[in-house]
Amino acid sequence: MNEELIRQWVSKKAVLKKVKSEEADLRIKICESILKGKTKGTETAVVGNFKVKAKAKLNNKLEKETLKTLWKDLSDEEKECVKIEPKLVAAKYKKIKNSALLHQTVISKPGMPTLDVEVISI
Repeated sequence: MNEELIRQWVSKKAVLKKVKSEEADLRIKICESILKGKTKGTETAVVGNFKVKAKAKLNNKLEKETLKTLWKDLSDEEKECVKIEPKLVAAKYKKIKNSALLHQTVISKPGMPTLDVEVISI
């Protein structure tokens, strides 16, 4: 294992965190000045040599417990607005001894590895 690689990673991770935060702050300021309080839609502005397009978005999500409670009372039209997707409960799946049938439906692929580094001495 190369300690220098770990040092580089720790450094880059810190830089990335700082730069991502700074970029987000700048993006918010620029968009606020172009959108002027608009919460949905797109506005375009020319600033010096730049044509800037800012898009305001509203993210919507369902509150699951309320949806469960109200589901039976929703109209068919309302129910069509809800997409229900199967999701594997990995912890329970791992406990199944004979899961040949379900196993046919599971696609496994490598995920991005995680890394946790603690400085123990300098």
